[in-house]
Amino acid sequence: MISTTRYEAQLPAHVPAALVHDFDIYNPSQGTGDHFGALRNLFEIGVPDIFWTRHNGGHWIMARGEYIAEAAKNTEVFSSTRMAVPDEFNFVENRLLPIMADPPDHAIYRAMISPAFSPIAIRDLEKGIRELAVALIEDLKPKGGCDFIEEFARHLPIEIFMRLVDLPKEHRLGLLELSDRIQHPSKERKDDILKLIIDYLQPIVAERKANPGTDLISRMAQGKINGRPLSDVEIHQICALLLLGGLDTVASSLGVFAHFLAQSPEHRHDLAAHPEIIPNAMEELLRRFPVVTGPGRYIMKDIDFHGVGLKQGDHIIMPRALYNFDQRIFADPMKVDFRRPKPIHASFGTAGGPHRCPGSFLARTEITIFLEEWPRRITDFGLKPDEPVKFEGGFNVSVKSLPLIW
Repeated sequence: MISTTRYEAQLPAHVPAALVHDFDIYNPSQGTGDHFGALRNLFEIGVPDIFWTRHNGGHWIMARGEYIAEAAKNTEVFSSTRMAVPDEFNFVENRLLPIMADPPDHAIYRAMISPAFSPIAIRDLEKGIRELAVALIEDLKPKGGCDFIEEFARHLPIEIFMRLVDLPKEHRLGLLELSDRIQHPSKERKDDILKLIIDYLQPIVAERKANPGTDLISRMAQGKINGRPLSDVEIHQICALLLLGGLDTVASSLGVFAHFLAQSPEHRHDLAAHPEIIPNAMEELLRRFPVVTGPGRYIMKDIDFHGVGLKQGDHIIMPRALYNFDQRIFADPMKVDFRRPKPIHASFGTAGGPHRCPGSFLARTEITIFLEEWPRRITDFGLKPDEPVKFEGGFNVSVKSLPLIW
């Protein structure tokens, strides 16, 4: 769990006391485990639409869905160049591309990645994803139980990703450790951890520049923008982001979804009996359980934003959950309704903003296959009694251990 490294008791001069509500965005439930309920509770207690917390160095939190969507489009004010709170959690010596670039650079770098994750490209992977999912499930089924995280969630999406980048399977655990230290840091310098990832990538990138294959790292190593080859620094920063995105987010989502389904037999049986609802069910689970805490943005210039004076240098978090849980956007937002009209949620990037996850189609495919194959093969599963479910907050919310029985 991220620790609160700084609690700034003194308010900046431009922050009115009436807009203060202390809230730790990395540990909203304060140990109770109900991360998403704690975020929704901000609406119930009536916090200001934009409020200041003294946790994590002091920063703003946006708590209205339409404001989050509006700010996501205004990249001249709400910049992605420093996305973390407190400020010392931001990368300084390196950055992750394209997520830490603003337009127009963001679109240029993103366009390099997107073809590898297009619907056509992912359809070519679908058979292999399904074969791996079925093999994992069939191997687990006779055992009568498993730790879902270690034995499924950290295998399916990560093994597929390792194929995409053509990295050895045996490197998986070491890379996962580095990803965890980025996504769930304590007081480590993120620059130091990112340097370890880039040090790992450097000889691989050099080899693929000399002897390119068809994998994603080779594509980046041979990439060009505006007619010039990418620099080694750019290649390393793009590939580092690919590793972090590919190793954590889908695995975290699968864990949170399985935790919900283990406690809801009616939803499990609905999926098994009515596979036609699975595409909508997948979107509803993504809406209801968004694992990404942010995004965080850096205020580039003073602005009066809906009556709140934001100052250059301020940090603001615009939680995707607070878009998805806003009752002004979704009726009865905490209810999981597999037949809800297809929700246009913010879980892969705030609606209308440029920072949409380029890997979202791959993620949706992997989650859909999980929902198709697991509930019909192991329908009646539940939480193992007397075994704690371990959640961890951070830049992503994850379940660290999920003991299931059937």
